[in-house]
Amino acid sequence: MAAYLYRLGRWAFDNRNKVVLGWVAVLAVVIASAGAFSGQFSEKFTADGIYIASCGGTWLAPRARLPGAPPGRGPPSPRDPRAA
Repeated sequence: MAAYLYRLGRWAFDNRNKVVLGWVAVLAVVIASAGAFSGQFSEKFTADGIYIASCGGTWLAPRARLPGAPPGRGPPSPRDPRAA
């Protein structure tokens, strides 16, 4: 394996113009593909089927709902085994 990598590195050094042009060609193909196959950008994001998406923002302000809760603690998650 080391001999193969040595020969590859030696070839890349001896043919550095070909290597640079090859990488430029690969980069051009990637950029052209990204431009050709990209969709429209959207500001909307949905996370259907995820528990936190069904909370409706209740995790944002736990102190407002539980004034006696210690700082940094909100209501336990229904999936938390300690919540039972």
